[in-house]
Amino acid sequence: MRAQLATARGGSRIDSSRSGLAASEAEAATVRARLQAVEADYARTVTLKSSGLVTQAAMDRATASLETARQAVVSAEAAIERSRAGIGEAEAEAGEAHVIAGNVGALVIEASALRQRIAAQTLTLERHGIVSPVSGVIDEVFVDRGEHVATGARIALAHEPDDVWIEANIKETDLAGVRVGATVGIRMDAARGACPGRVERIGDAATSEFALIPNANPTGVFTKITQRVPVRVAIGAACTQVRPGAMATLRISTAQ
Repeated sequence: MRAQLATARGGSRIDSSRSGLAASEAEAATVRARLQAVEADYARTVTLKSSGLVTQAAMDRATASLETARQAVVSAEAAIERSRAGIGEAEAEAGEAHVIAGNVGALVIEASALRQRIAAQTLTLERHGIVSPVSGVIDEVFVDRGEHVATGARIALAHEPDDVWIEANIKETDLAGVRVGATVGIRMDAARGACPGRVERIGDAATSEFALIPNANPTGVFTKITQRVPVRVAIGAACTQVRPGAMATLRISTAQ
């Protein structure tokens, strides 16, 4: 905005200086014509003085008029030079204003590019942020500081202390009286005393169905093996110091 204002002011000053130059040239033309007339009167007066037809006073007046006319011409020419100098200065200022305007345009483009880079870097930083899906405790970190990791790589193990349970694999022969909601007595190996719990879910399939390597039977000989079914037990608030991977002994109530 300031550069545009400076450019406009420079153009206005150039126009003003050119108008002043035109006025000075017109004035100079006028005083030159007057000088020619005064010089003619002076020459006539000199001729008449030599013939004794005019007085010395008339001769003095003619001389003074000639000198005044010559000074007027000098002043008019000086005014023309000043007007030309003013035009030069105005053009220089206008050129400088154009340069400034060009620099401002380049700076605006550069600032826009920098803002785009900042936005891109901000987005990159946001994408590199790791947000835990739960509010919990970091149990283990699998990478070192400064190490580069790929997308989807495992970097840490965390758990939510307020959302823990016990996964028990119970023999299928012991599931006869186990129902969802049944009370459970829990005794943690790492703690003294017992705390209450309840059966939250009973698995729909035996644990062998989820094995990474299935137990194939290519010979066709069948051997009956008692299977185990996963049962999830919700832990009561009285249970403290429950850590992932800890062992516990359960007593499930099967009373009808």
